[in-house]
Amino acid sequence: MHLLDSPVSGGNPMAIAGTLSIMTGGEREVFDRVRPLLETMGSATYTGPSGSGDAIRLINNMIGGAMLAAISEAYALAEKSGLDLDTVFEATRGGFAGGPLYENKVPKIISRDFEPGARIAVHYKDILNVVHYAEKAGADIPVTMDVKKIMGWMMENGYADEDQAAMVRYYEQRND
Repeated sequence: MHLLDSPVSGGNPMAIAGTLSIMTGGEREVFDRVRPLLETMGSATYTGPSGSGDAIRLINNMIGGAMLAAISEAYALAEKSGLDLDTVFEATRGGFAGGPLYENKVPKIISRDFEPGARIAVHYKDILNVVHYAEKAGADIPVTMDVKKIMGWMMENGYADEDQAAMVRYYEQRND
C-alpha cells in the first residue's frame, strides 16, 4: 500500500467542473502512476515528499484568505464611497487585481449571494491550521492573523456556513 497526501483547492464550482487544483506529496513514482486518476478531477502537481501537499494547501489557503480580505475591504470602501460596484468590477477585473478568485467572488459580493461555494467554517479551520504551522516554523504571519480575526468574527456572528465572499460583512459592519 502507498500513501499520497493530495489535498485539493477550488471549492464546489471547480469540483463539479473537474478542474480542482490537486497538490500531491509522497513518493514520486507512486504519484506518476496515479496521476491519470487524479487528473480526472483536475490538475495534479507533484509537490515533494509526504506532507508537502498538505503544507502547500495551507499556503494556498493563506494566500486566498488574504486576497478575500483585501477584496472584501475594497468593495466595502467602494460601496461606502458611493461607487457603482458593477462598474468597479468591470474596471478592475482585467487589471492586476483580476484573476479566478476575483472573477468568482466579486459577483457574489455585488449580488449578495453568500450561498457557499466554499464555507467560512472550512476556510477558518484551514487558517487555524496555518497559524499552528507557522508557529511550529517560527514564522511571523501578520496578514494571516488579520484574516483569522475577520473569519473568527464571521464564526461568532452566525456566518460560518456562508461563502467566503460574505467576509464583506465584517467590513460593512465596521464601516456602518
